[in-house]
Amino acid sequence: MNEPASAAVYHEVLLALAHEASDEAFFGLLAERARTLSESESAAVVLLRGELRDELEFAGAAGEDSAELRGTRIRAADSRAGEVARTGEPHLSARPAAAIFPIFHSGRSAGALVVSGSPDGAFSADALLALQTLVAAGAARLSAQRLQRTSDAGLRLAAVAELAEQASDLDALAEVTREQLDADAVALYVADEDQNLHLAADAGLPEALRVVALDDADWEGNGLRLVATVPLKIGERQIGMLYALSHNRQDDPARLSVAAALARQAVVLIERDRLREEAARRADEATTLYELSQAVSATLKLPEVLTRVVEAICTRLAVEKGALFLREPGSEKLRLAASRGLSRDATTRLRLSVGEGLPGWVVQFQTPAASANLSEDRRNASFPLDSEGASLVAAPLQVGSETIGVLCGLTARPRHFTLPELELAYTIANHSAIAIENARVYAEMRRQSVALRRYLQGVAHALTSPKAAQSVPEVIVALTREALGADRAALYLTHTDAEGFIQVRQHAATGHRASESWLLPESGDCPAAWVARKGRALSAPSVERDARFGSKWERPKAGSYAAVPLKTDEGVIGVLEVVRRVPQGAGQSDLRQLTALAKHAALALEGAQRRTRRK
Repeated sequence: MNEPASAAVYHEVLLALAHEASDEAFFGLLAERARTLSESESAAVVLLRGELRDELEFAGAAGEDSAELRGTRIRAADSRAGEVARTGEPHLSARPAAAIFPIFHSGRSAGALVVSGSPDGAFSADALLALQTLVAAGAARLSAQRLQRTSDAGLRLAAVAELAEQASDLDALAEVTREQLDADAVALYVADEDQNLHLAADAGLPEALRVVALDDADWEGNGLRLVATVPLKIGERQIGMLYALSHNRQDDPARLSVAAALARQAVVLIERDRLREEAARRADEATTLYELSQAVSATLKLPEVLTRVVEAICTRLAVEKGALFLREPGSEKLRLAASRGLSRDATTRLRLSVGEGLPGWVVQFQTPAASANLSEDRRNASFPLDSEGASLVAAPLQVGSETIGVLCGLTARPRHFTLPELELAYTIANHSAIAIENARVYAEMRRQSVALRRYLQGVAHALTSPKAAQSVPEVIVALTREALGADRAALYLTHTDAEGFIQVRQHAATGHRASESWLLPESGDCPAAWVARKGRALSAPSVERDARFGSKWERPKAGSYAAVPLKTDEGVIGVLEVVRRVPQGAGQSDLRQLTALAKHAALALEGAQRRTRRK
């Protein structure tokens, strides 16, 4: 072909390239002009297709059977053109005459221009140069396509991002996702604190798939196939999953990019909802603590405090029933101290021990717990509470390191308690325990105040009676036992033996006496004698755990012991002691009140002794 004709061909190809003719028109023109310039029998433009680049598509063809060839696909491995397209190495042959040039795109071979059947048996240098020029035009077309796809994808992602930002919640985002991915159904799952996925929103999902866990979802059984799966992540932490499903899977190279953009907005919405829930929980917790503090500080009467605490757990956690168990001092027993909504016989029937039932488990392990289904909870088996409720949340009542009881909330229907709800119950229990302890201390102080007045009145009456010397010791021990609520009280007088050692003898006693030989053994060495010799008080809230009992003195089975010296200007004239059959808890001690009583007891005893000596 002469040069003017060649120029006309190039001009035609460049115009088609500039005016963005369709792929079919452009590659068809390219093949036709390649055949014309090379004076060959046939020409074709083939492009690699498939994720593995293992197929050839005839994008354009000229010559015999060209109409049938256009748009067909063959295996790349089955033709010489496929080898050239995949390796990027051109191929020339004289017999039969053929020329195959690779078409490069972004530094990689993407297809080939094929011409075959020259009447001269070989292609001239001018023909080969012309073919290479057309190959360059084909490469330019592929680059333009890529730029167009990139631009279109960018515009689509921008549009998708704008639509996603307009979604007010996850349900709206699910609808946007289904439309933008051209899917039949979309499911958004959110992970809980245990990383279990729960359906949070969906669009077009069959009802059969909405009510089952993700692991049990049978997509294909419902005629659906996954077309996009995107994890929802914040950093390395996965907070959910996005699934797009369709009845007919269609290839869309941009689908994953669009799905990823939508997934990012889903993460934003999930995190926003989480922050809102956290803020609401914090506000709810602050309101709860304020209302609780107002309620319990309005009274120091223990029954009213207990009632208000139970009302607080029911109101703030929206449960129908509440129960507060207190641990009996020095015992492993838990008694129902206050309740709301329980059966009529609950107070007498619900008496359990530490470790029994779920409330006992909470006290034993000093940790809050919840059960969505009490009847199936193994911790409930030892003391079943499922007759009172279907679900339970419980938190220990703790004062310092001591657990004084447990606060429970129960529901009539099964309910899953969330971690924030469990934390709220724990917070209520912690503040309630302080209020309960304050009410207990106040009640004890009032009792001690009344007991002290009666003590002083009794001692004063004994001193003014005609038989003061004889009655004062009995009055002292009786009033001491009553004032402290002890099981036994005793008064010892001191004397010095032949070897000059201070000894004691029991002068008056009242209360429990069985198995108390350790108080005044035959050897004379006993706790009261130690108090008299040292002139110091002795306190053992738990004699079982006190190392002095079992080494210095005989170890009793259980209980608590306290003794103080009775001092005057002449020295120690006696010892006043109290004994309990059960140990005292942490923070409890008879020593302070016993010391206060001992001062008056010493004066009364000294006065009685002087009156006796004067007679």
